[in-house]
Amino acid sequence: MILAIILTTLAVAPDLCGDILTDDDGSPYTDVLGQTLSRYCEWTGPDAPRLDAEVCCDIDGDDAQCDLPDDNGRCATGSDRYSCEFGEATADGVTCYQPFPDACDFGFCVEYVGVPPVEAKGSELLCCTSQGCETITVDLTVACGEVGGYLVACDGGATNEDGTVDCLEDE
Repeated sequence: MILAIILTTLAVAPDLCGDILTDDDGSPYTDVLGQTLSRYCEWTGPDAPRLDAEVCCDIDGDDAQCDLPDDNGRCATGSDRYSCEFGEATADGVTCYQPFPDACDFGFCVEYVGVPPVEAKGSELLCCTSQGCETITVDLTVACGEVGGYLVACDGGATNEDGTVDCLEDE
């Protein structure tokens, strides 16, 4: 019994964001930097809050419902433990995040003078190339790395008529 407690204490929980999306052959979807897309963590920008905690998760298909362990370290939700570096706990549970670099850090933002357009969006994940940026979709997820694209977060983008997205620089 004591040995089991020691081994449980020493065991490192796997990273929830480490379970990544793959194609039918099991190859991960990547961009030109080798960044992958987490199956269970919410994709977000570089300012994701740090949680650094173990979480208890109930995994169903591509969905993970997670909570923090109780005060005694036991899981009330699910029986699987995972580590969550970036995330936040609310009354509804824990959301773990996979942060991506800011599009502006890679030169993919445009300067916007005046009030941002009404259609400006909140933060979203894009695939950006020298041809422009597009919102991640199933097809684009597959092609982003193949077309020399970067997976980046865009905070305050505006969608153009051709479907591309202009990321707006902060004033």
